[in-house]
Amino acid sequence: MRQVVGGDEFSCALLNDGTAACWGLGEKGQRGDGTLDQVSLVPVAVQGLTNATALLSGYNHSCALLADQTVRCWGSNAQGQLGDPSSSGSSVPIAAVGVSGAQAIAVGAFHSCALMSDSTVECWGYNTNGQLGNGTTTDSPTPVMVAGLANVAALAAGSSHTCALLTDGSLQCWGDNYEGQLGDGTGTPSSTPVRVAGINAAVEIVAGWAHTCARLSGGTVQCWGEGTVGQLGNGGTQNQTSPVAVSGIATAVGLSAGWWHHSCAVLADGGVRCWGGNDWGQFANGTTTGSVVPVPMGGPGITWTSSDTTIATIDAAGRATGIRPGVVTITATDISGSAASTTLAVNQPRFTLAVTKAGIGSGIGAVSSTPGNISCGSACSDDYLAGTVVTLTASPGALLTSWSGCDSVSAATCTVTMNASRSVTATFLGTPQ
Repeated sequence: MRQVVGGDEFSCALLNDGTAACWGLGEKGQRGDGTLDQVSLVPVAVQGLTNATALLSGYNHSCALLADQTVRCWGSNAQGQLGDPSSSGSSVPIAAVGVSGAQAIAVGAFHSCALMSDSTVECWGYNTNGQLGNGTTTDSPTPVMVAGLANVAALAAGSSHTCALLTDGSLQCWGDNYEGQLGDGTGTPSSTPVRVAGINAAVEIVAGWAHTCARLSGGTVQCWGEGTVGQLGNGGTQNQTSPVAVSGIATAVGLSAGWWHHSCAVLADGGVRCWGGNDWGQFANGTTTGSVVPVPMGGPGITWTSSDTTIATIDAAGRATGIRPGVVTITATDISGSAASTTLAVNQPRFTLAVTKAGIGSGIGAVSSTPGNISCGSACSDDYLAGTVVTLTASPGALLTSWSGCDSVSAATCTVTMNASRSVTATFLGTPQ
């Protein structure tokens, strides 16, 4: 699976082979499975879609970018959001008329946009608030060019507004602005792009229903627009017509802005922080309590435990650390109370003991070990579990003059405790006895 996207009461997934599947509501054909069935509780294949490289969903339609740089859409076409004026709606993908050379797509509630190969943008569909960006508020069932916009690197579309990230790190937005979602400080809608105030180092742009957020090059995040349930993450519940910093986010590497009044950021350490509305459990932290500042996502709501933390510990992300040799049971429990367990064996390390014979009598001298398999002449090394006490004994075949590398020596014996790899030398001098 390459991508999962959510529309209004339906979801779709782009699969690794370039096909797609959708599930949930489908009375407008938004699942793309060729039916108008009300609901599907399981994923169903989007008919005739192959070689898709990107997928996005709106209120009751979806669009896919294909490998040949064309765009296909399906679902409702009441506002022209499918990009085909001959269709009143389609339960299977149809081509957005005249779109070729597309590099990326963005889908709003009832409009769609494509970033073109020349770094301009074309949009189609609903336009009551100017979200098509062509200087009018007239709906268009075919793509129209966004006025005065060039050097675009990425797109995002909210309910009735659209934003572009430019190659210089600045941002331009157009459409509805009554909640401040264009970020230009005015709160006045615009049918042509206006610059987002104060941002010149953005690397990512995302749009929610009536708010917008940007990830900046240093890892911080700023948001603007509707803030009534804390979706701007700045500690307040006021709308903001200019960007405000999201509290406590300094290492963001990914960003999303949900339509249901919430936002989330992926951090460099793999953690996720969310803020805003949580009345449907959007934070996945086991609660339905919203937050005006970022709070940790609970992932899938899993708690990890170790049956013996003196042998191995397990952290909140499921990473185990061995402490000493032994076997423990690792248990994962989700927020519903369902649990699964596995065993984890922590092995004791092994170290190598190597014996070298030296001196003019080394050819007839011999060394053996207890325990182990050293019999030197032929076998002059062996591996031992950590902590093993090994006794080496020199044979009487030649005069042993000295040991080196031992922990202790007693006549013909050398004792070594194996807490690391060790080397011992036995020096022989003399004639056979």
